[in-house]
Amino acid sequence: MKLCNKYTLDFNISRSSIGKYEMIQLALDWVDILKKSDSYKNLTQVEIINKVLYDVLFGIVTKDNLKELNIKMKKKDTKSK
Repeated sequence: MKLCNKYTLDFNISRSSIGKYEMIQLALDWVDILKKSDSYKNLTQVEIINKVLYDVLFGIVTKDNLKELNIKMKKKDTKSK
């Protein structure tokens, strides 16, 4: 899952169907969600960044996925209060 080098990263960004700025926004949103997740709280920042970049670059995470996750998390937060 590790993104080895700059060439690999640049290559995958250029092959992506979304723009690099949209990719950055997706990555930032995905980081916010992962940080709140119990299963990822014990990872280092480097591990989280590697996971986020991998998920965004290879289409595992999309805008629609993030919207659904945000809705679920908001519902979960309101239920716990």
